[in-house]
Amino acid sequence: MSQDYREETNINRENKIHALLLRAPSYVRSFAEHMSTGKREIRTQEAYLYDIMEFVTYEKDMLRLESEDLVSIEIIDELSQDDIQEYRTQLRKVKMNSASSIKRKLSSMSVFFKFLYAREFIDRNPMDGVELPAVNDHRIIRIDKEQSSLLLAGILKNDRYLYEYYRVGDEEFSNLKVICNRYRVSYDEARKLAAENRTPIVTAVEKLIKTDITAGKRVDDIRDDIRALRERVVLRNYAIISLFLASGIRISELVGLDLKDVNLRDNCVSVILKGGDEKRVYFHESVSRTLRAYINSTDPDGSFSFNGEVYGRGGLLDPRKRNDALFLSTRGTRMSARSIEIMVKEMVQTYLPDYDDRELFHVHSLRASCASRILLDTGNVALASSQLNHKSTAVTSKFYAQLTEEQTRAEIAKMDPWN
Repeated sequence: MSQDYREETNINRENKIHALLLRAPSYVRSFAEHMSTGKREIRTQEAYLYDIMEFVTYEKDMLRLESEDLVSIEIIDELSQDDIQEYRTQLRKVKMNSASSIKRKLSSMSVFFKFLYAREFIDRNPMDGVELPAVNDHRIIRIDKEQSSLLLAGILKNDRYLYEYYRVGDEEFSNLKVICNRYRVSYDEARKLAAENRTPIVTAVEKLIKTDITAGKRVDDIRDDIRALRERVVLRNYAIISLFLASGIRISELVGLDLKDVNLRDNCVSVILKGGDEKRVYFHESVSRTLRAYINSTDPDGSFSFNGEVYGRGGLLDPRKRNDALFLSTRGTRMSARSIEIMVKEMVQTYLPDYDDRELFHVHSLRASCASRILLDTGNVALASSQLNHKSTAVTSKFYAQLTEEQTRAEIAKMDPWN
């Protein structure tokens, strides 16, 4: 992951914290300053302050004060366990927060009140004796090997030639040879044309065939910029899902990847972990082939125009706006986590219509799918823990126990005692 991107993200979080503290009472600002000198990551600091200011706003509304900074430390000092329980009820019944959300918010408040008590802002801690809500372990939302294949195939079907290119198997060019033979096109000529025009071979094949099967039109009748953009988007989406499933990296790690972080020779990417450390994450060589095809399609010398503007590796071809991000939007900018979350959700719902958990599926489920695949194929908890960078193998073991229970339940359900 680019350190520049990480620094940019942290600056954005710091700006949000600054805006939040403009309306915060002085004791909240003291807590924020205390956190900033500790080991908590900036995203954790931001989350704590949002939770604490939500409570301060609740107190302001209850007391009908004009602003949050009027919620004095004397008011906070008079709070009791009953007040905390009332707020908990507010979160559950009025704001309809889940048990896990309530637990997180109360945990933030617990850290906050411990600080106030330790620094003698208050004489007693109103959180003492307050039990956090019990949260049941979430059921693992994941897709299996067959569903993963269906999802990837669904993405490629947006471009017929890319679909035929990838679906046969391990030999990189075997599909293209099949396609060339089917349409009586010279495979060597296609490779030569691709090299001359710096385009994927599938594009050269399509040019030689002169027909776009997906759109049902002759290539000459289709704007090259639209066709090229479609191909790049399909390759990008396929590469994103492939990398998620094969590596198990977090969305923040994927979004932060730059071109220089990709090592296709060793089949790995370098990511910045939660604590700021750098780590190489490995994957199957097929993912390297996919990434190579995508990267080649966004080569700086293979720029393309769309709607009157020129795009390519680096987005708008302006050195001042050069973008070295691995995964680019159609505008040539780094893709955001939110856009990828929406994309994954839509693709699962579209290409896995019979998948029971498609409404519950989110981008983190791809990480769970990778972990499940490792554990089911190898049973190696330490390997899965290392690949996903869990804090300890205890986290992975808990995941494995639930996975094993699911398998057991499914197998026992097949055993008919009367047959």
